[in-house]
Amino acid sequence: MSRQPINESIRRLLEDNPNLLHVTDKTIQYSPEFKLSAVKAYQEGKTPYEILSSWRQGWIPSRSGRIYRNNR
Repeated sequence: MSRQPINESIRRLLEDNPNLLHVTDKTIQYSPEFKLSAVKAYQEGKTPYEILSSWRQGWIPSRSGRIYRNNR
């Protein structure tokens, strides 16, 4: 299965997220702080979905795979 590259506008939005260290058209690199907190949360019983959902607050994924910032 091939994945679509991350387009420029979504990449710019993702770069504003403090939990991400670096974003390219093919990869997302998480910050060391987020990685450590994610492992700790996992050891405490949170699911990967719950962990990743926690940093996505304020971001709205659409069915087309695009991500929009929630400006509320």
